[in-house]
Amino acid sequence: MLICVLCLCLVGFASAQIASGTWGTCPWEIDDSGVLTIHAGTGENTGGTCPWEDYKEQITAVVATETIILPSDSSYLLSIGWGDNWSYRSNCVSMDLSGFDTSNVTNMSGMFKDCSSLANLDLSGFDTSNVFYMPNMFEHCRSLTNLNLNSFDTSNVTDMGYMFSVCNSLTSLDVSHFDTSSVTYMSFMFFGCSSVTSLDVSGFDTSNVTGMYHMFSSCVSLTSLDVSGFDTSNVTNIGDMFVTCSSLISLDLSGFDTSNATNMSYMFSGCSSLTSLDISGFDTSNVTSIYNMFSGCDSLTCITIGQNFSFLGNGNTSCTLPNRNWVSTADGQHYTASQIANSRNNIADTYTVSNEIVPTSGTWGTCPWEIDDGVLTIHAGTGADTGGTCPWEDYKEQITAVV
Repeated sequence: MLICVLCLCLVGFASAQIASGTWGTCPWEIDDSGVLTIHAGTGENTGGTCPWEDYKEQITAVVATETIILPSDSSYLLSIGWGDNWSYRSNCVSMDLSGFDTSNVTNMSGMFKDCSSLANLDLSGFDTSNVFYMPNMFEHCRSLTNLNLNSFDTSNVTDMGYMFSVCNSLTSLDVSHFDTSSVTYMSFMFFGCSSVTSLDVSGFDTSNVTGMYHMFSSCVSLTSLDVSGFDTSNVTNIGDMFVTCSSLISLDLSGFDTSNATNMSYMFSGCSSLTSLDISGFDTSNVTSIYNMFSGCDSLTCITIGQNFSFLGNGNTSCTLPNRNWVSTADGQHYTASQIANSRNNIADTYTVSNEIVPTSGTWGTCPWEIDDGVLTIHAGTGADTGGTCPWEDYKEQITAVV
């Protein structure tokens, strides 16, 4: 009878675990409530795969309070989520990593990627002095409301791409102490941090950075951003850099060196609160993609460009200012956005928006037309195929009636 009771107890104990095993020399188990407990030992290189990949959906919490020496490659170690694109999910709501010894780690890529249900994460004990790689480290941690990285030593880090991408519940993020002197890649670094209201990157050393694509894209709550100290002399891709930063009122880009840039497409697209822009230092001589650079800049009323800026890039693509009645400071003449893009390239000038309605005229097919005091009058003749574009595209905002 005693043996039977003992056997039943053992069976009951076994059923209390979902899984167990060893990672390196660290025993681990996942209990029936989904808590992953990692015990003392030394982990083995992950090779970019979470050691608990097969149990991601069952894990609700992680406990690692005993001394655990993390390996050099700890990439995606606790990437406990699943899904694709914007639909990443995770059941893990808490992590106690107080036992982690990270002094030997060189790769933290994707370490917490897709942990979309984590609200808090205490990394105050992390030693990152030997880390070279941090891309995707917190990507898709959509529920994080607080992240204290004051202990982070980033002096050796070379890659910060996607580091905080889609951390859209963070309202503040202090990276002011980050040493970025070794970083070469910052694309998508803050992409989708839609709740962050302030971000101090004024101390960033970007002298070695080559990629800033989508760096601040969709940071819709930022009202100001100091990038005046950015060294962009080695950057080749600044496309979409500020796209949909719809609350930004101003940007100081006077220090930007774009002589090596090849992509500027959508750079300011959707920056609907920007009222002025000085890009007089921009050089587009190597730019091969410049599409929609200013699209959606609905509040832009003043822009300064320099002699090295062409709306055509190197001739293969083109962009235009928002459709407005623009007045040149240099010659006092009125220009449409298309006229500036087609005939005012590589001319240093400042353009401001005028509410004055200037009479204009032209021909559509064989039909003469004119716009006077907002009234578009089209005269007798045969029109030309539109090709899907309104013949009066540049004057839409001025037209009040058609006759």
